[in-house]
Amino acid sequence: SIYSALKKLFSFFATSEETTHNFQKVVFVPFPTKDSYCVAFSTGEKVINGQKYISTSMPSTPNPTTGFLMLVKEEDVIESEYTVEEAIQFIISAGIVQPDLKPEQKQLGEQNGSI
Repeated sequence: SIYSALKKLFSFFATSEETTHNFQKVVFVPFPTKDSYCVAFSTGEKVINGQKYISTSMPSTPNPTTGFLMLVKEEDVIESEYTVEEAIQFIISAGIVQPDLKPEQKQLGEQNGSI
């Protein structure tokens, strides 16, 4: 029923331990064009016609209970250093709450002149 499906969905987002377990990694995927990226969660892999795809859940902002399920070619997925909790805060806050840069990210940014 619709009620049981919604109940499962809300409980999934309500318990961070369960969410962390189900979302394997935080990734960046090209959306809506190849030149822009969205935060998404890697949820598995699928091979289609010999090509490896990553299944991703891309929640919408500021309501993460809606969004998109996308199969993205593996080479188009960029892995993130964000934790699942950091990514959820980033999404819900519409990018206002940004995760702290890890020391290696700061060093790379300074080398590239982007910080």
